Amino acid sequence: MIDKLARVDTYKGYMFFIKHIYRDKEYDNIFREMLEGTQISNDWYNGYVILPDDHELVDKFYGDFEKDYDLEVHGGITFSDYLSKIMDLENMDLEDGYVLGFDCNHVGDNPKDCNQEYVENECKKLIDQLINLDDCKVNNKNKAVDVIRNIDSKTRLVVKHVLSDKAFWVIEENHQGEWIEVLKICENQVEADSVVEFYLENRRRSLYE
Repeated sequence: MIDKLARVDTYKGYMFFIKHIYRDKEYDNIFREMLEGTQISNDWYNGYVILPDDHELVDKFYGDFEKDYDLEVHGGITFSDYLSKIMDLENMDLEDGYVLGFDCNHVGDNPKDCNQEYVENECKKLIDQLINLDDCKVNNKNKAVDVIRNIDSKTRLVVKHVLSDKAFWVIEENHQGEWIEVLKICENQVEADSVVEFYLENRRRSLYE
């Protein structure tokens, strides 16, 4: 396996970096013989975010905190350890720090869709959540719903607060006592009303078909 540093940058005071990982030809040939007929990716990108020393998730293994925090990033968090474990600090002139990372080597991933730009945006999305960590607590996410219109006894339009500075409108239906999101819609009320009318019209048509 070969990995190269593709990008190092900062966003909102957090440093992030991207690695490009690929297989050398000899390894790739052996791997293909072992998994003949299986589609595998020859290369992919990983994204990493370095936490501030005083961040709540420093020294916490991702498998332990994922039950409490719902951090939304491509494929979920798959790495949590110190920077020195994955990078030569002396060559990069960096101090050691605790890192959360994710990879784009899941089933269905490909370097065209999950390219460097995509991974950079995912890093920034992760940083936004790390800054607003309280909003990512599982209990808070479940409570962060405001009903703005009851369409009928089993359908409602709600507004969900994903991060402290962002909200979106969602249609939810009640199935056996549990509200299920069926259509993520818009980021403003005018568009939300338009989609609700479209949703209701389709429902009326289905009743007569």
